[in-house]
Amino acid sequence: MDSRAATAGKPGSISVRIRAKNLSSVRRQLPMTQRVLARQVGVTQNYLSALENGHRSPSAPLCCRLILALDASFDELFDVVLIEDLDRETLLTRERR
Repeated sequence: MDSRAATAGKPGSISVRIRAKNLSSVRRQLPMTQRVLARQVGVTQNYLSALENGHRSPSAPLCCRLILALDASFDELFDVVLIEDLDRETLLTRERR
């Protein structure tokens, strides 16, 4: 599930994407396997791997479960990335049509 703002897709809106940054290294320091962490937070090992590799974006509830399971802070595990759905160039191009 991709965590995006409710306004996604509207002209001039901004979406937020949560991206794992240190999830893998924090997990390995414990040491904990992907399989064990995945079971603790209620996802598959494949999904956890996709999170760690930046291919998926965790939901807010999953972020909370990961924070608790790894005894870490949000800032240690995640980055918040703002994504402008329609940048200035896109808007100008549409106005010219």
